Amino acid sequence: MLSELLALLGAFFFGLGLVLVRRGLEESSFLSATVITNLIGTIVFCILSLLLVPLNSVNPVGIVFFALAGLFVGFTMLIYFKGMEMLGASMNASIFATNPLFSSLLAVFILGERPSLGIWAGMICIICGIILIQRNTHGTSVNSASQTRIGLALPLSSALFSGFGSILRKMGLNAYNEPIAGVAIAYMASLCLYTLLSGLSTTMRRSMSVSRQSLQLFWKPGLILCVGYLCFYYALRYGDVSLVVPLMNIEPFFVFIFAYILIRELEKITYKLVIGTLIIVAGVSLITIF
Repeated sequence: MLSELLALLGAFFFGLGLVLVRRGLEESSFLSATVITNLIGTIVFCILSLLLVPLNSVNPVGIVFFALAGLFVGFTMLIYFKGMEMLGASMNASIFATNPLFSSLLAVFILGERPSLGIWAGMICIICGIILIQRNTHGTSVNSASQTRIGLALPLSSALFSGFGSILRKMGLNAYNEPIAGVAIAYMASLCLYTLLSGLSTTMRRSMSVSRQSLQLFWKPGLILCVGYLCFYYALRYGDVSLVVPLMNIEPFFVFIFAYILIRELEKITYKLVIGTLIIVAGVSLITIF
């Protein structure tokens, strides 16, 4: 039950952090939010690693897996944003919600995990609920140019990258059982990726600017997302990918709750939100029972 509890806590903190990021995006860009939250995470977890992780326990294989996981997460976000540009936020988010399927399938083939039928049923329920909530939250407008195979491939690719990232995290923890160090390494790898891309592209460098205003907007959600990542890594430490990732992906449920509390003027309660929430609760119950 510890891994399930940690996964749910991670989803809770991710939901709160994402709502605060969304509020900040009214005055800043997505890429600035990404860079600043990564910067905050890198600083926090590097300090925690120096204070809490024994230096004699360092495992080079685990470091490589954590760094690769960080790169996959970095690419996931970039592809996700491009897909949102082409497809619209609703359709892109709905397709990206398939990422638990990818991570669970990869866990079966790469890690040899064997999720039960109950877990598969719960995972499907969670994905259906996520789709309903995401479609309501982001709207459903899609421009005609987005109806292309390339456009549809973008969110699917980001979901696949996200699935690979979860597998790499688990493999890193199997080799180097230090979640705090793992999060620090992943954050640093993502930040290095964004730094490299901003150096190569003038457009991205302008979009990824770190100003005093953007720091004020995103340092709090950055800290909250740090707690979410820490819960996620510890959940993976104690549980299987096919169990932890679907539970983590109920974060839209918490996004709905915090959005209603914190940014009520931007959100409306509809039947899709109610049904989606009920389906998600059913999925979590199935996964927990089995």
